[in-house]
Amino acid sequence: MVNYPKDWGKIKLSELMTPYNGLSGKSGNDFINGNEKYINYLSVFNNTVIGSATEKVNIYHGELQNIVNKGDILFTQSSETAEEVGMASTYLGDEKVYLNSFCFGARKKREFDSLFMVSLLRSKAVREKISKEGQGSTRYNLSPTRLLNIEVTMPKDVDEQKVISKTLLSFDKHIENLTKLIGKKKMIRDGAVEDLISGNSRISTFSGEWINNKMKNIAVINQGLQIPISSRQTYKTKNNYLYITIEFLKENNGQKYYVENPPTNTVCNKDSILMTRTGNTGQVVTGVAGVFHNNFFDIKYDKSKIDKSYLYYLLISKRYNTEIINVAGASTIPDLKHKDFYNISINYPKDIKEQKLIAKILMSMDKDIENLEREKEKYIQLKAGAMDDLLTGKVRLV
Repeated sequence: MVNYPKDWGKIKLSELMTPYNGLSGKSGNDFINGNEKYINYLSVFNNTVIGSATEKVNIYHGELQNIVNKGDILFTQSSETAEEVGMASTYLGDEKVYLNSFCFGARKKREFDSLFMVSLLRSKAVREKISKEGQGSTRYNLSPTRLLNIEVTMPKDVDEQKVISKTLLSFDKHIENLTKLIGKKKMIRDGAVEDLISGNSRISTFSGEWINNKMKNIAVINQGLQIPISSRQTYKTKNNYLYITIEFLKENNGQKYYVENPPTNTVCNKDSILMTRTGNTGQVVTGVAGVFHNNFFDIKYDKSKIDKSYLYYLLISKRYNTEIINVAGASTIPDLKHKDFYNISINYPKDIKEQKLIAKILMSMDKDIENLEREKEKYIQLKAGAMDDLLTGKVRLV
């Protein structure tokens, strides 16, 4: 139980703000050549602060649509999961904008700091309250009345709210700057992959020939093992192996499975290169040991002809990844067949030293990106800790 400061107070959101609806009665044609800007659902969901809008919708003369005011609190109203409804943001721009459907806004009845309010509404404790208010089976909906009936505890002094929000905003700014820098460096890395893997840019110390060869001449592939969930283990032992599935590729995937006594040809090590052959075809994994799922190919390459890291970057390059996806087919579930993989022609330097140096350059760029991503994650964790301290009054700034 949180012991809030005595000069903080409990209050229902309905005492602080009045709700209004987003756009209604709009057809697809209204969004084609719109005359007024509107804030879309994803902007509300993804951002704590919205400063502008670019998308447009037709608003007709005499139509009763609500214009968003500066400082209004905006909420997502409908989502596929209860955890995503009621995500809050605030509009701090100066231009006239409207709010999209599947969202609703709330206008101040009493003075409070909008940035503080959004941080409070996105805090873990309040998010737990909000998510419980979502209703539905296949899709969750949140009525403004149910959300604004929630009670929160906050500083009565608006100046203290502003100091807290300013501190949390400094974390957001740093995280945003890191996100932009990471994105920029990834674009540069992707461009370097295309230039170096294609041979359009050569390393000055090399001038040897490049080889065009089919995959069947440099690699052998085999599929992995399909194990029903009921037969998987959820804990690590001395004798079992990590089970590498499609879920393994998802960020922040916390569930791990393990397999005991697998066939040896389905076991991979950290030098192996795995590639998804069906579903989300063409995703490449390396640097992991375990047992790979039937949705993967294990690519056993000829180390005398091609360097592992060079092959990895070749497979993730836009040129070859696009070809892999195309040959897998455009059906509901794309499926890369053995013969189609073997028939893919690739270009690579004959001198394996050039391959290694190309890979080294690209690995250095990836290392730089990884360091920035670690720094970003560190600040995300620091902000989470600061939110817990500042939004409960454990730490006071005034």
